[in-house]
Amino acid sequence: MLIECQALRIDSKFQAELRIYNVAGRRLGRSISRQRTHDPVLDITLPEDGDYFVRATDFVYGGSNDHGYRLKIHAGPHVDFVIPPAGVPGSTAKYTLVGRNLPGSQPAGIGADGRQLEKLVVNITLPNTPRTLTPGPTAFSFEATIDGSSYVYKGVNGVANPVTIAFAPQLLQAEVEPNNDAATAQKVTVPGEFAGQFQKRSDVDQFEFEAKAGQVFWVEVFGQQLGRLTDPFLTVEQVTKKDDGTETVKRLTAQDDEAKNSIVNLFDTIHNDPSYRLAIPADGFYRVTLRDRYWESRGSPELQISISLFEKKRPIIDSWSSHRRRLPMLRAGYQTWALGLRRGENLHVEVAAIRKAWLQGHDRCICRGATCRCYL
Repeated sequence: MLIECQALRIDSKFQAELRIYNVAGRRLGRSISRQRTHDPVLDITLPEDGDYFVRATDFVYGGSNDHGYRLKIHAGPHVDFVIPPAGVPGSTAKYTLVGRNLPGSQPAGIGADGRQLEKLVVNITLPNTPRTLTPGPTAFSFEATIDGSSYVYKGVNGVANPVTIAFAPQLLQAEVEPNNDAATAQKVTVPGEFAGQFQKRSDVDQFEFEAKAGQVFWVEVFGQQLGRLTDPFLTVEQVTKKDDGTETVKRLTAQDDEAKNSIVNLFDTIHNDPSYRLAIPADGFYRVTLRDRYWESRGSPELQISISLFEKKRPIIDSWSSHRRRLPMLRAGYQTWALGLRRGENLHVEVAAIRKAWLQGHDRCICRGATCRCYL
């Protein structure tokens, strides 16, 4: 049985903790929300016929009218994540679903909350239009700059939860382990996009490529923007190799979170994923190193990333909307339930478009309308 709680994904303040007990009061399972973004899924094999009790509570015992939730108890499929996390629009490719209750699956060799997950390879065709989003899970504001399409697995035992597959400009190359240090750094050709996972504690991913002086690459890392729990940290180094095989390494940058917030306190776009404009200073080799911020204490195949190195920044224009009720008691308040209009009625809707652009000589520019704010 799977017990799923939807709260954070439906704009609730409820930090859910789920427990299941038998009639004797013995606790058989427990699952909690993770990092204020992932609602809990309690996976359990019931030991015998009988009555069971599910307990749902806020993790810090908070409560209010804003602490709503939806509880689903079923024996159908559930997808935790997809490998790779992105694909080319309009393409058909093989993806590996990792989850629970997937008919015809094999053991994935990894666990979640003490339960073993399953894996199933499927063919998925992505839409042609990069801006086409099919119905799926509610996205958080920090996921607003990711184009993608929601995929829903349908099995003989039911329909799974929607999962988002991001759009990429070209086929992702998978990391090849081991690639934890300079000696085993994965040799790649740029431009390109690469997918990886911080599969175990202290896992580090290193990629090495050759470039020419004057080239400019936009290095973007996607982890939290993909809806994952990953908190990636990026370093870029220039590597000078001598004929005898010795290396001289010069660090060019170390990048952490995205701190530029487009619409503060209303639609926060800050996230944990770093990005960097890399201007190649000389012909030679360059090494990109990625690790999770908490790499010394955690690791899991669920900690997915993808890294993009291209000479042209992908164009992104994102929009969101919220509608205000014209009632004196709400003043400037926002309602989060669905729009509903009768024939002949109208409703005021505010729409904001966030355009991210890279300009020569600047690290990043965030444009709203004809006005751009650029950061050195």
